[in-house]
Amino acid sequence: MSVFSSTVVLLPVPRLVHGVVALASLMALPSAWADLLGDQTGPKETRFGLGLGLMANTKPYTKFGNDTGALPILAVENNWLSIAGPRADLKLYAVNGLSLRLRAAYGVSDGYKATDAVVLRGMAERKSSGWLGVVALWRTDVATFSAEWLRASSQSKGQTLRLSVERDFPVTSTFSLTPRVGVVRYDKKYVDYYYGVRREEATFNRPAYAGSAVTQAELGLRMTYDIVPKEQSVFLDVSVTSLGKGIKNSPLVDRSSTSSVKLGYLYRF
Repeated sequence: MSVFSSTVVLLPVPRLVHGVVALASLMALPSAWADLLGDQTGPKETRFGLGLGLMANTKPYTKFGNDTGALPILAVENNWLSIAGPRADLKLYAVNGLSLRLRAAYGVSDGYKATDAVVLRGMAERKSSGWLGVVALWRTDVATFSAEWLRASSQSKGQTLRLSVERDFPVTSTFSLTPRVGVVRYDKKYVDYYYGVRREEATFNRPAYAGSAVTQAELGLRMTYDIVPKEQSVFLDVSVTSLGKGIKNSPLVDRSSTSSVKLGYLYRF
């Protein structure tokens, strides 16, 4: 789904410079490369979007405060490249609504520091990771289906497989609703890194724990209002995730689900 039609990802301030550098490098590729690899369903010219967003995320860790903040939004789209915040896609091929992409992403909300919550005191820091993989999108008249496989390039070295479907429902010419549902599978390495407790970290109230692979369900709804069609818009995105047993059983966790709320403004030019 094009970032200029519905999908917007928030870009943390420390990542903005890295995103611009990566964009400049990709834009320097020969035009012949774009002709060979481009998704011809995208815009021929490169389009940009800048904006500002507010976010609030809950994490499953016991008495962990909500992640909140104001973040800039960066979006870039053409027939062979799509950048949306901490995610960059190289469009390889598209035919009859089916497209294949290479994806690089950064796990912005993953990880924690020992000072983030009482239950984490004495734990080693868990850092966010970069992700590399592939994604397939199938756009139909009924809905848009996607399948994404990613592997962490550092830290957990884990893998994820995500299947999802969403559909746009235009309410008026300027307002639309986009519900989505998905299933995501996290492997043992990912769960163990972020929710496991190592032997040297174990205490009387926090026993050692080795995480196991989990499958989780996700529900979301995005609301978009065009202030100026094809130029300025505001959006509200809410989602909830039901946690798998491998995460819920961790001594670090006291929730059965997490939620996320994002509110933002985007200007396209």
